[in-house]
Amino acid sequence: MIRSYQGLRVISMICIFFYHCGFLVGTSFERIYSFFYDGHFAVTFFFILSGFLTYRSLIKTDIKFNMMNSIKFMFKKLSKFYPLHILMLIIFLIISYMPGLFLKQIIYHLPNAFFISSYIPIRKIYFSGNGVSWYISTLTFSYLLSLLFIKIIKNLRYFGLKILIIGVYIFQLVIICFGIESEHHIWLFYVNPFFRSLDFFIGMILSKILLENKINLKRNIFKHLEFVVIILFIIMYLNAWRVPQAFRWGTYFTPIIIYIMYIFYFENGIITKILGTNIFQKLSKISFEFYMVHQIVIAIYIKSFNSNPMILLILSLITSIILAKILNKCLSRKINIWNKKQLSV
Repeated sequence: MIRSYQGLRVISMICIFFYHCGFLVGTSFERIYSFFYDGHFAVTFFFILSGFLTYRSLIKTDIKFNMMNSIKFMFKKLSKFYPLHILMLIIFLIISYMPGLFLKQIIYHLPNAFFISSYIPIRKIYFSGNGVSWYISTLTFSYLLSLLFIKIIKNLRYFGLKILIIGVYIFQLVIICFGIESEHHIWLFYVNPFFRSLDFFIGMILSKILLENKINLKRNIFKHLEFVVIILFIIMYLNAWRVPQAFRWGTYFTPIIIYIMYIFYFENGIITKILGTNIFQKLSKISFEFYMVHQIVIAIYIKSFNSNPMILLILSLITSIILAKILNKCLSRKINIWNKKQLSV
């Protein structure tokens, strides 16, 4: 695993946490929220990274593309997520219990339980239950298409891959231009499994480019490019408010995310060395569990305590990390061991 990417995973995880803190606490958390108001870039990074890592894992196998293998691969990936997802959904139902409406709540959250909520363009449904779980619902579609994507790019070389990655991105921009006035643009360009699968596809193309092609630039130049690309990202982020929200849901940050991943792949500079340190690597191992628990933790603290927002932030962050560590050790690791023994594609 590329250690710098693990570090980027942690940074993205923390950005999502702060964004949700600001979103849930609101005006009392105004200073933090004003800086992390556009945490959506982190979600785009996760989709691209998932595609990148999926290509790296699948290319080492000889799986042939067909519908049965695609379905098997999707369910294999889902088996890692499902137990924790259901546990968080049950906890959400418990803390949001309303007498007389419990049966209605259960029926209402059924799409969430079966990872199909993100296919329904109704905000109360695709953000139902543990709101962050829409990401897994959307990601399942990308996993289903993984073998097809590999078949498409299998015989392409460096120039063809570059043209394809640009073409996919332009296609996303064209789609947004046609739907930018839609009242459902948050679903169309942020949640929509069909649209988000293109980010996943971009990650797979980038993975093939870096794995199979020699880079002509000297490695030493990446020491300096790391700082350059981070400065460019900061400039883009600080000026994001000037861009229509429909683009900021994902595509606005896609090019800079690609460049960051491209340059950080070589791990030859100060920033990547920092991201590769043990603290980032340890936190990266619990990033999924942290993602799944943090919003519920924040909501519980807000509901239970009328305290200073900064205290709520610190308590929520520490609690989320501790719970993520416990869940990773007691649940996720055992599931992964079981998968290796019982499942094969």
